[in-house]
Amino acid sequence: MEKSIIPDGVSPQIHVEIPEALREPTRAKSPLFMLLYSVASMILGVGNITIGTILLAEQIATFVANPDEQTRIFSLTLTMGAVVAVLTCPIVGMLSDRTTSRWGRRRPWYIAGGVLTALDLLLMGKAPSVLLIAAGYVVLQVTYNMLQTALSAIVPDQVPIRQRATISALSAGLGATLGAVFGQALVAQYFKTIPAAYAALAVSVAIMAALFLLVLITLNIFQFYFLQSAKLFPGQSIAQGVQVLFAVNGGALFRTNCCAASCL
Repeated sequence: MEKSIIPDGVSPQIHVEIPEALREPTRAKSPLFMLLYSVASMILGVGNITIGTILLAEQIATFVANPDEQTRIFSLTLTMGAVVAVLTCPIVGMLSDRTTSRWGRRRPWYIAGGVLTALDLLLMGKAPSVLLIAAGYVVLQVTYNMLQTALSAIVPDQVPIRQRATISALSAGLGATLGAVFGQALVAQYFKTIPAAYAALAVSVAIMAALFLLVLITLNIFQFYFLQSAKLFPGQSIAQGVQVLFAVNGGALFRTNCCAASCL
């Protein structure tokens, strides 16, 4: 019987190099990052909460006169949307984890979710029937949760442990609440027709998503200039350097800064 060359009670020391994309983030995030992350988190309140509490019921009432039938359709629509949302989050989270785009794992899903959410809101404002209203709301749950999944994944991907409680409180707590207040004020006080209300929400969602995206782009370009000056990326164009940064940063949204866990 052959004897092990490793003494009893001693475990072999195996060094495994962890890819940078999977390492625990340590760089502290700036107040600007946290502020605009919270602004992007307001999309939950502006889109989902405002529609679920005000616009959806009001829009159904324009097509259905019977109050009991209104309640039935409203409840069924919300139920279908909730089921779709529950399914969308883990699926998009799994797919984004496996996305190998040169622009990163999260960014394509974040941008696609933001664009499709704004477009869906515009179409919902012109829906000519209850069936299309319900279909638009179900699609909204898919597109919104695409955006929210990518946004939520940025916290474990990019934010160091010591800041996660702060940014989670600002986004999931304050951001969503302020978004709901802002969205409800828009449709109740300023944009009182259904098409105008949906258009206002669509524009708000686009602006909020773009602001967070803009700060990430700016930070990446600044980081590239800094690294280029340090001759870490010699001879590369700005576009090539930014693409390298996306790859090095390992696949979060532009990698500057659960749906799977918080979906939230």
